Amino acid sequence: MKRVLLIILLCALSAGASAYITQSRIKALVDDDISAIIKESHADQSFIEKIPIYEDFVNPQREEMLRKHLFNDHYNAVLKTGMKPVHGKEEIADFVEKKLLVPVKAESGSLFFFYGVKEENRFLAPAALASLEKIAARFNERLEALQLPRTKIALSSALRSDAYQKDLRKTNSNASFISTHSYGMSFDIFYDDYYIILPESNAKSVSAESAGSLRRRFGFVLGDSLRRQLRSILFETLLDMQDKGEIYAIAEKNQHCYHVTPIK
Repeated sequence: MKRVLLIILLCALSAGASAYITQSRIKALVDDDISAIIKESHADQSFIEKIPIYEDFVNPQREEMLRKHLFNDHYNAVLKTGMKPVHGKEEIADFVEKKLLVPVKAESGSLFFFYGVKEENRFLAPAALASLEKIAARFNERLEALQLPRTKIALSSALRSDAYQKDLRKTNSNASFISTHSYGMSFDIFYDDYYIILPESNAKSVSAESAGSLRRRFGFVLGDSLRRQLRSILFETLLDMQDKGEIYAIAEKNQHCYHVTPIK
């Protein structure tokens, strides 16, 4: 683990260090600062001890519970809203002006981050954005109940116009001709990546900028290493919300994501 942390630290320092740091000071930072960050956040053994890995938590029969509402259910839920599809990116501004779509912003206080979503596709219908934010909040409520640090989920797809969907089929045969993404009413959550929000360190060894860079990098590395535990919590969150009639969710295998559509 310390070898990995040392590599992360060196990357962080190369990006933002303002002065030369000796090898001994780097070792001190790894030993003291990282240990303090992990201890303060309860992000060491706590995730492993408190959350089962997905493969142990969800058997194939249980996983199918997030495959019982497939495309037709999602599509019918969208049609009931009266939303119209976006045919091309040139229409997005008009949809935004009419408040049928809103920009999706992953800001510092957001509980989600973009995973491969181009800026031109970062739009959702207001109901879909509210649903995404609710999922992220409910996911974190479960973590907080276990006294674990807040964690961001990965948004891997939002608005996809009809034209985008047509182009997608050229490289992804699983992409459908008609998509609820084109209505801005559906989004995908990538279940193999997370960002654990680590507390600020009181370290004096390096600049605040370098310490912050290190903390951000380690948050992604830690989230990635614990993805099998965190997926258990995400699955449980989505299944509970589906059971309550708030969303439909499909556990997709090929794309490693959950396709989500709000239904109220």
